[in-house]
Amino acid sequence: NLKNGGIEVKYYSWSQIRLKKDFIAAMTVMDCKSTWHFYESTQEASILLLAITDANCPRLPANHAIMIPIIDEGQELSQIIFDIKVQRIL
Repeated sequence: NLKNGGIEVKYYSWSQIRLKKDFIAAMTVMDCKSTWHFYESTQEASILLLAITDANCPRLPANHAIMIPIIDEGQELSQIIFDIKVQRIL
């Protein structure tokens, strides 16, 4: 636990955590399946999620989360094409 002014930061190393309604935001570094499971468990409490996850993982809804895929150099185009396909932009 870290406290700085009015902000309290809590660190957990497991993904099966249930966050209480007094949380405003959460940042995760997990695989795609765990990221989506965690997102679904936080929606009752309306928690903003900043998720760092695998490449080629469907994006979380933009109005509830910020998702950053970890990709290797040169795989940017495949991630862009995957995002276009999943979001049905074309």
